[in-house]
Amino acid sequence: MKTIQEVSKETLQIENFISTKEEGSFLTYAEIEKESGVIMDNRGKSFLRTALKRCGHEYLCMKGEGIELASPDSAMTITAHRLVKIDNTVKKSKKTTRNLHNKFADRMEETASKQISFVVAFFALIETQSANMKRMIKGRTDISNYKLPELPQS
Repeated sequence: MKTIQEVSKETLQIENFISTKEEGSFLTYAEIEKESGVIMDNRGKSFLRTALKRCGHEYLCMKGEGIELASPDSAMTITAHRLVKIDNTVKKSKKTTRNLHNKFADRMEETASKQISFVVAFFALIETQSANMKRMIKGRTDISNYKLPELPQS
């Protein structure tokens, strides 16, 4: 049985292969499987994610095909994908927070009520940014000159 600190043999095999690749390289799952000897099923992809993390590589997943290692050209796309992934969680959190505030605002301390209002505004900011990233990914928006909005002051 392995301790948490020990790294699996499969992860090390993939890490040895990945560590030789240059930024921006596209690696198919078949290529990773062939070169590392690790089958790219769900378990193998888990080893791949661990190996990428250990190598310090960010990447873009091409569903069913493979991965593209980060490069200056893909950095914004990777960032956008990461932001979009949290969108549903943020929507649910915003709704829950707003419901709690509406239900208990009249019985809460003023400071706590203001803080919850700030959190709702923060969630709205994340939702807005996520929507911008979705438009950028779909090629409908050029955000090269886009500036982040400022959070409301409380």
